[in-house]
Amino acid sequence: MSDVIGFDITPNSGSSLRKVLKLNLTRYMDKLEAISVAATREHALEMTLTDMKLKWTGIKFRLSKQRYVQ
Repeated sequence: MSDVIGFDITPNSGSSLRKVLKLNLTRYMDKLEAISVAATREHALEMTLTDMKLKWTGIKFRLSKQRYVQ
């Protein structure tokens, strides 16, 4: 996001909504929204993967030898 607007906007202990609004970022909204949507989707995928890994933990499959018939 910092690359899009041309300066660092990394939040810190002094960050506030008032300070962000004073930056007047409306001209970058389309690009920032696209980044936000992509990040939201990526986060959802990561959470789904984490959930799947937890659900499959401890599951074991029994394998048996197969006889090949020609």
